[in-house]
This record gives sequence, C-alpha cells and structure tokens, in this order.
Amino acid sequence: MATVKLTGIRAVPTVVEHDVLIVQYDPALESVVGPNPTHALLLSTTKDSAKALFHHGCIYLASRNELWTTSAPLPTADQSRTSAVLMSKVTITTDPRSGTLTAEWAKIRPPRELPMPASGCAAGGNGTVWCSQGTVQSGTGGVFHMPAGRPPIPLVTSYYGRDFNSPYSAAVSGGTVWFTDPCCGHELDFRPQPQLPPSVYRYDLETREVRAVADGFIRPTGIAVDEGSSTLYVSEAGGVKVDGTLDLAQPRSIYAFDIIERGGSVFLANKRLFALARRGAPMHLMFENGNLWAACGDGIEIWSSGGSLLGFIRVTGNHGASGGPRTDGRADTAVGGVLSFCRGPDNSVFVCAQQTLWRLHFPPAPGGSVASPIL
Repeated sequence: MATVKLTGIRAVPTVVEHDVLIVQYDPALESVVGPNPTHALLLSTTKDSAKALFHHGCIYLASRNELWTTSAPLPTADQSRTSAVLMSKVTITTDPRSGTLTAEWAKIRPPRELPMPASGCAAGGNGTVWCSQGTVQSGTGGVFHMPAGRPPIPLVTSYYGRDFNSPYSAAVSGGTVWFTDPCCGHELDFRPQPQLPPSVYRYDLETREVRAVADGFIRPTGIAVDEGSSTLYVSEAGGVKVDGTLDLAQPRSIYAFDIIERGGSVFLANKRLFALARRGAPMHLMFENGNLWAACGDGIEIWSSGGSLLGFIRVTGNHGASGGPRTDGRADTAVGGVLSFCRGPDNSVFVCAQQTLWRLHFPPAPGGSVASPIL
C-alpha cells in the first residue's frame, strides 16, 4: 500500500459567473452554496498517469475522517482478469492557523471479497455499503457492508440464485438498501452474459429479503432517497455508449418514484420524468435539504424537489481517461468532469473527476447556514 502525502493545499475563491465554476439559474442556489464558496484541488494524476483513479466511490466515513474512492476499470497483467479496480483512501486535515489542507492518499487493492467495487454510501457512523460489480466468475459481485477497519460482509449476492449484472450505486434509508444493477460489466468485458434485466432492487436489512422493484431501464446508475423516505430517484444513463460517446436520442434522465406500501410490502409507484440532464448523462445522485444533486456532463447539477434546475457546479474533467468515457463535458460525450461526489465535514463536498480529486467548501453567511450532511 503506497501512501502519498501532500501539504499546504490552499483553497481559492469560487467565482459565480457564466462558464467559470458556478452557474446560477435560480436565486435558491445561493442558500446551497453560500456567499463565499471556495474550491481546492486535493490530488491529481494528470502529470504522471492517464489512469482514472478518482472515478467513482466517493464515500466519506465521518467517524474515521476517511474518504474512499474507486478507479475506473484498469488494464491488468493477470491473464485471468481483463481489468481491475483500485481503491483510494484519502485523509484530509486542515491547519487551524493557515487554513491550508493536507491530503494523505493511499492506493489499496480491494478486499478479495469485494471484486471490482463501483460505488456505495456511508451506513451509520462506522461503516460503508459497497456495490461490487463482480468478475467473469459466477458467484461474484453483490452488495456488501464494510464495517470500519474490518473485512466486507455480504448482504445480498444474487437474486434467488441468479447473479446480479453489475451492482453500481446504493442508498440506505432506515432498514432498507436500494441499489441499481446495470450491465456495465458485460459491456466492458469483465462480467459474463447478463442473467437479469437492468433493474432497481430493494434489500430489507431485517428480513433479508431482496425484491426487484423497478425495471424498464437501459442503464440505471445513480440512486437517492429523499429525507422522508417518500420518493426514490434513479438516474438513467441509457445514452452512454461503450466507447464513451453519447447518443443524444437515448435517455439521459432522472426519474422519480413514489415509495408506497401495498399488502404489507414496499413498492415503487407513479414513475415520472424528474429531469433531463443539461449535459451528458447523470451518473450519481444525492438528495439533501429538498434538492437533488446529480453528477452530469457539466459537473454537478442541482435541482429543486420540483424539478427546476437551480444551477450547476462546473468541474473540468480529463480527456480520454483510461478505462472510462471521455470527460470533456461536450454534449456528444457521456459524462463530464464529475462521476461521483459526496458530502464531507464542515459544509464541504468531495468531488471525483477521473484524474483529479477536489474539495468544494460552502461556508455559510454569518449567522446563517447552508446545506449540511444527511447522515
């Protein structure tokens, strides 16, 4: 496990104007980003490697001050495996006197039980939930709980004996784990022929029952639940081609479902188009304080619960990152500068942009407040 430590990282003001970093369409965005937002480049591999080491994951574990990310599928010398994923553990501290940041970065091979991890979420104070896409071998992949400092524990690894395709994103709400299962692994040649349609699943932590709750997707990616556990949001990246370009005639949207109960079971109802991504395709979602955040082709788009685009945070990506789609943010590409992001401490947001890792900071106005983490 190699460790890199960078010190003296300074945050710089983030300007709110067209085509710089923050583009505002609605005055309500001001309460989200605050009056004096800043950003800092924590880590970058652009000078040393073309590998996309900050591709997905982006899970912050507050109890240990650890940020976890995953790479894009990377080439491997192992002939039994077509590709591999590396995990990164990053610890960020702030000097109380100078305000500069220190980032300590360790690249880690995933646990053997967690092959090809994609993304997940924090689960309580001392653990994370991970979606493992699996390998060409049957019986690999699924959704796992990884207690802090301990090996991962499988939650669900098949749908009644049939392997999942490529579990991708998860959201935890109460005693439920919601997760998406596209066919990305087969498209990228590290998973066998799919045995199930691309779907959304619900796993009950108490009864250990897994149920398919939504289908009809081409490529379901991100997933999020509102604070009241009444609405589920799922992003559709059906327009993303294997080569990373975007078919503009195919879905690149976010859908909303009502979470209802029928016959003693939980169902999804009233599917509706919530939003069409401004650029690229939505790959990751986060719901917070009445707004939905989405990683799209222009960075992070922020939508109100009524489906109005408040604005977006433009984060520049890298062209042709290994193992991932092009990331220049143009309309003909699948995704832009951001693949994943998460809330950090003290009104911060960590952002994965393929070869770069960023920290955005949204300090509140004196006597005011901005969005805070939903734990």
